[in-house]
Amino acid sequence: MISASPARHLTGAAQQCDGGHLGALLLVPADATAVGGVAAGALVNLPFYAAHRSSIEVGEFKRFVAAAAACELGPATWRSATFATDPAKSNNTLVLRAEGIGKPERLTCLSAQLAASGNPAPFTMSATEGQPELVFTDGSRGWVVNGCTVVIASSNWIDATKARIAGRGRSVLDGALMPVVARAGERKHVWMAGALASGLGGGGGLFADAQDFAASIDLTGGFAFSLSFQFLDAAAARGGAKLLRDQFDMMKGLLPQLGLPAAVIDTVGISDAGQFVTLGARGNESDLEAVRQALAKMILGGS
Repeated sequence: MISASPARHLTGAAQQCDGGHLGALLLVPADATAVGGVAAGALVNLPFYAAHRSSIEVGEFKRFVAAAAACELGPATWRSATFATDPAKSNNTLVLRAEGIGKPERLTCLSAQLAASGNPAPFTMSATEGQPELVFTDGSRGWVVNGCTVVIASSNWIDATKARIAGRGRSVLDGALMPVVARAGERKHVWMAGALASGLGGGGGLFADAQDFAASIDLTGGFAFSLSFQFLDAAAARGGAKLLRDQFDMMKGLLPQLGLPAAVIDTVGISDAGQFVTLGARGNESDLEAVRQALAKMILGGS
């Protein structure tokens, strides 16, 4: 069993603030149905982030970045954010990795800075049995695991997450999601993996027989997007791939009108192998900027 002792796995390289997500997933209870992560340290060092920092760091996120920087927890310290959820039970966990985030005085500073910025701080610092604890206004709790790791759990998952910190119970890596996480590629800049509810397609359609999904975006020198599904069997996968190709072919002529570059559209590939269907697309840095502008117009109505 992989996750017998998360404390053992969260020392050594993790104490050096390694940004990998597998160690973080050891803290996630086994009944999570979807997990994902952001390589925050790598993202903030991308040329793309630097070029668009003023449009990325806005609103509440800008407020958080300023408060974190004032407490020696600015973007240069960030390593990763790993999330997990069981939406059917409203269970959520967030594992944050950053250089020095486990120092209680920095967390106390962060809470005070957020409160001083004009809105109530989302958490205050407390102590349980002599150990620092983050108490959130929505009932969530957070704990310091080591100098580089803080884990936050929603109210319904507090006991299960505390058990994982202590090395008791099973983690999500002991269950069916482990191979799905591997398929997603947890070292990508952004990734997600999860189980799909039975009959998601309403008795028909692409997802009717899909069991799980894995997605990732790599932003090195542009972007590479990958999305894959595992189906019940090879026949279902072939049917899903055909349906996905048919839908893409129907939409393909409209995509340039939405601002998506022809060079990116031409890279879209849909394939099936055994039980799996994979969709992928890629582009260079210019393509990435064009995609950003297209998405901004579609989602926000601006640039």
